[in-house]
Amino acid sequence: MSRFPGTLNAGHALPTLAEGVIFVAAVTVDLTTLVSMIAAATAGAWLGAGTVSRCRDERYRPRWSSVVIASLLFVATNLHWIPGGGQALD
Repeated sequence: MSRFPGTLNAGHALPTLAEGVIFVAAVTVDLTTLVSMIAAATAGAWLGAGTVSRCRDERYRPRWSSVVIASLLFVATNLHWIPGGGQALD
């Protein structure tokens, strides 16, 4: 069993915290949006890590699927196949 995931999580915890604090201080964010994003990230990390850790067969572990889905959404937005963007706060 590799120890890289735990090492990477510990190594990136403080820079990620600093990045979040700087972002919230520099950009106006609605409290509802902020809380919902934190809740979604926490639930996704918890449920996703639990699901992947129970997968014993390598075929069922997600590899590039999230990258492919994100890139397809990015391309579809830029080609105006799906609505994208939003409204920035003043």
